[in-house]
Amino acid sequence: MIRQKKAAEAEAERQKIQLEKEARIKAYKKQRLEKTKVISKRTQRGQPLMKDRMQLLLKQIEEMKRR
Repeated sequence: MIRQKKAAEAEAERQKIQLEKEARIKAYKKQRLEKTKVISKRTQRGQPLMKDRMQLLLKQIEEMKRR
């Protein structure tokens, strides 16, 4: 009975860890997708849009300052 209770607690802990891990991965993939969309934008002549890249760099610098 005690073993079953400990096993159930261990299983619940593993599931909790797995859900947290999946949430972190999902958030990272979303962030990476947004960054890729910004970086991949191009003008009609195929040149990269610097406005969006500068906004991304500014955002990164502001995040570094907060930390």
